[in-house]
Amino acid sequence: MNEDKKKRFKRLLFWLKVPITVGLCGFILANADWNNIFIAIQNAKTSFILFAFFAILLNVVVTALKWKKILEIHGISYPLWQLTAYYFTAGFFSNFLPGTIGGDGYRIYKTCQNPNSTMGAVLAVFTERVFGFMVLLALGLCGAVGSYLLTGDRFSLLGLIFGLSGLMAFTILVGILSLKRIQAWALKKESIPQKIKMLITHLSDYRLQRTKFLHFIFVSIVFYFIIFIFWLLLIHAFGEACSVFSLVMVVMISTVLAALPISLNGIGILDGSFIYLISQFGVTYETALMVMVMQRMLVAVTSIIGGALYYLDRKPKEPAGQIREGIQSIKETAL
Repeated sequence: MNEDKKKRFKRLLFWLKVPITVGLCGFILANADWNNIFIAIQNAKTSFILFAFFAILLNVVVTALKWKKILEIHGISYPLWQLTAYYFTAGFFSNFLPGTIGGDGYRIYKTCQNPNSTMGAVLAVFTERVFGFMVLLALGLCGAVGSYLLTGDRFSLLGLIFGLSGLMAFTILVGILSLKRIQAWALKKESIPQKIKMLITHLSDYRLQRTKFLHFIFVSIVFYFIIFIFWLLLIHAFGEACSVFSLVMVVMISTVLAALPISLNGIGILDGSFIYLISQFGVTYETALMVMVMQRMLVAVTSIIGGALYYLDRKPKEPAGQIREGIQSIKETAL
């Protein structure tokens, strides 16, 4: 598929996601009782919302630390404050420019010009996502077990099966790619593309630097703990509560489903799955809807902060179009 066809295909996918996103959001809103929503808004506790906002700001720093740890495995070093600023800006690109550059693309673009490894900058973002999902699935599985022991309901059982299946699939995949025999066989095989060989070669960095990798896993666990606290604070902000185990399981399922490339930035998928599932564990539909609306609003505020940082850091000749071209050239060079 040539470059023009790829662009047309991506543009088609983007426009196909628009009606799906709008339809899902419309369906969610149509099923809400607006009288209960107005009551929930009137009774909302501002202090809990502020604490939730501080939690999401803190998690940007923790996420940057997670990214820093994975970059260091590949011999790439950046100050934490700089990576934090990049992550704020990446949020701006992900939430306000969906389907064009993307937050991950921006992060690669800003770190690829290091003196050690262009491929390392690309691989760091990819592996951060992969192992981050594995940590989430592991925590979600623990939450599902706890929720099932407490309630014994079918949704907790579904979450247990979902978490266990996903974690096993990721573990088997990573385990196969990490085997020295598999790596040696793949590197000798002429039919395997060069970019796959480069990827396999860099995967050995994680085996050689296990201490740094364990630091990354620990920071990832801290990251998700803050995420769970964030959701709990928002639920309490509207005067309701639910089991921590059930919440962890619901966040795991909804986050994984939102990663499916069906809607714009997971809008509608994340919202609908979270609202439906959490309403099975004592949270009313309208409160769950307001929690999601508030979550979107707080994320938008952090994205605006990222936009301001991008404007202040932007070079005169570095518009979004040039960043997009730079990302493409990085992919061609690295792969």
